[in-house]
Amino acid sequence: MIFPDRATYDRVRGSAILSRAAVCRIFNIDAAQITDHVEFDPALAIKFTIYRRMPSGSPGDADIFGSQQYGPLLDIEVPGTPYDNASVARIFDAPTFCWSGER
Repeated sequence: MIFPDRATYDRVRGSAILSRAAVCRIFNIDAAQITDHVEFDPALAIKFTIYRRMPSGSPGDADIFGSQQYGPLLDIEVPGTPYDNASVARIFDAPTFCWSGER
C-alpha cells in the first residue's frame, strides 16, 4: 500500500493494523505464508507478499496475476482518525489513502 503523505503513513504504521501479525489475522494465514513484510519509509509504503496456495494458472486458481487479494483489507479500521466524528475510520474511507494510486 502506498500512502499519499507522511502523516497518513505514520498513523497507519504506528497503529500496527498492517503489521505482520495483523496481516496473518486479516488473511487467516500462518506467519510462514508471508515471505516479505516491509515498511518502506522513503516510498511511504507498506508491502507484504503472501505465498500462493497453488501455482498461477492452475485449475481452481481464482487470481492468475495474484493481484485480487485485497478484499479483506477493505474493512480495516485506523484507530484515532478524525473522520466522521468517530474514533475509528476505515482505511479505504480515509480521504488521504491510496491503494497503489487507485481510490
